[in-house]
Amino acid sequence: MDKAIRSDLRKYSNKEKAIFLPKFFNCKDKFLGVSVPDCRQIARKYKKFTPLQALLKSKIHEERLVALMILIEKFKYNP
Repeated sequence: MDKAIRSDLRKYSNKEKAIFLPKFFNCKDKFLGVSVPDCRQIARKYKKFTPLQALLKSKIHEERLVALMILIEKFKYNP
């Protein structure tokens, strides 16, 4: 299932953003250039996905971000 998430992230990747973001954040993370709204959309799509360890350990920023957003979706309080 993490392959599907990675595939979806690459569909939304933007090369210009991927080059700009490491300079903006001043970090050594690898970026795909995916926007936060697109990451949220992917997280909602895969919110029932359970094994997140591989994504959380990824060197790619957006993969870790989506994993954390999936956790937020799983434990979101809905009164």
